[in-house]
Amino acid sequence: MAYLAGVDAMVTGTRQVVLAAMDGDKLLSYHETFAVGDTAYLSQLRVSDEALSGHMGGLLLYEASQFWRRSGLVKQLCTGPTTPARPGISGFETRWGLPIVMMPARNWSPRPFRAVLLAARPVACYRATGLPAPEPSPQGPLS
Repeated sequence: MAYLAGVDAMVTGTRQVVLAAMDGDKLLSYHETFAVGDTAYLSQLRVSDEALSGHMGGLLLYEASQFWRRSGLVKQLCTGPTTPARPGISGFETRWGLPIVMMPARNWSPRPFRAVLLAARPVACYRATGLPAPEPSPQGPLS
């Protein structure tokens, strides 16, 4: 199969892993991951329409995390931008057996602009820069 031959050529001799879900010869979904240093990055995830109802995306994310945990090659996972203020969305990741780390900064901006963006849109600032938003003040938003 051409897909498998291409994947084999891509990952041989690297710290990349591609997990695929197949139904016979039909590719339902795949997940590309790679490791740099002691961190595994769970990056590209593609799920076909027919695999959506079977929660294939979540299953492949979990299996990739378990592959890296069992390998002993990494000490932490990076799943991309998360929303720390909404733990219900990404809280399940903490049960995968490896610490989840914040995504490194993706964009640089001058400090004044970053301060304005952080004050106005903390989640957008995090997604743009990778810098965590400060914890809310117990005295309220104007303290």
